[in-house]
Amino acid sequence: MGPRPVSCPHRSDHPGAGDGLGGAVGAHLAHLCAPESFPEPEGARPLDAWACPRNLAPVAEEWLESMEQWDEEADEE
Repeated sequence: MGPRPVSCPHRSDHPGAGDGLGGAVGAHLAHLCAPESFPEPEGARPLDAWACPRNLAPVAEEWLESMEQWDEEADEE
């Protein structure tokens, strides 16, 4: 995995884990996936902010740590 980008055009406008999003994160994800079926919630972020490496890197790092822990626990059994 490469280094996390230092900057991007979104600044602090990343949706992250839902911090700063108005309402339920699920409403934002539903609109992101099917905008024609779900209205845009207040404070919706554009697709490029969701897909930005600065937004996804922490999610990927957390997932990898979780998988490593799961693998270690499986080896202990």
